[in-house]
Amino acid sequence: NAHLSLIRGAISNTLCDEASLAPKSGYKSKQGRWPHNFATVPNNKTSERCSKVAQAKTQHFDDMDVAAHSGPKAQAVALPDRNLLITSGTYLSPALMVEFGRIPVSFLPVGNKAIFEVIVDQYSGQYRQIFMSLPNDFSIPPNFRRLIEERNIIICRVDSSVGIGDGIASAVETILSYEGGTSPLVITHGDTLIPGTDLEELEKDFCFGSEPRIYHRWGVIGGSQEDGYEFFRSDKIENHDKVIAGLFGFSDPKKLLRNLRVGDRRWMTGLTQYYNNSTPEIIPTKHAIDLSIRSSY
Repeated sequence: NAHLSLIRGAISNTLCDEASLAPKSGYKSKQGRWPHNFATVPNNKTSERCSKVAQAKTQHFDDMDVAAHSGPKAQAVALPDRNLLITSGTYLSPALMVEFGRIPVSFLPVGNKAIFEVIVDQYSGQYRQIFMSLPNDFSIPPNFRRLIEERNIIICRVDSSVGIGDGIASAVETILSYEGGTSPLVITHGDTLIPGTDLEELEKDFCFGSEPRIYHRWGVIGGSQEDGYEFFRSDKIENHDKVIAGLFGFSDPKKLLRNLRVGDRRWMTGLTQYYNNSTPEIIPTKHAIDLSIRSSY
């Protein structure tokens, strides 16, 4: 630094003397850059030319100084072309609320973490931005607020009294208002885990399906790509081989929002309309865990 300062001073003084330039006072450093402002003699072309030379040369030494201290140039890392939404706009069922209190589904503990932490860690580096819907009347405890801030999660407030489709539509509206919000969207229910899933290996339009193992009113994947898909709810699991596993991909979130609006914001109707106007991959899994069901938890 001392040697570079001497060189800078020598260049500045020599050029200033030659062109009758007087360096202004207040020679300050800011982030490794030294601004050299010179007061030139009016109507003196030589002065102007020398000022430009002085600035170019000192800029050259500044760049050398910054390069010497900043180490190798950091390569720009391309962000994945997808966003992630964790749906958690409703509270626990009464059966689980007795044990864990009135908390959103993604705040259920799994070991020493909340479900949303497990999801975020599992898909780390596989999304551009992560969003999470929460009930608009839920006050986030300070310890969870810190975790949310550390993981750079954007919260979408929704009405907990409305249906799942309405809550997701509200969250998607919020996502579309952000820069990059039109990127493909992955939606995972905040009460569901599918260990071992890698988003980067999936197509943009997909839906995970699993075999029903317990009695429950499931979301069912009916039909086929050739005949058209139909998503609906049913408690007669013996008649269906695939139920919705809680992980979805949408290449066009704007179209998803339109389909939800046309379908009166009903989730099953919105899914049916969206996937029948695209070519989704229906991915079977045996590892989906729905933790909002007392018998599964």
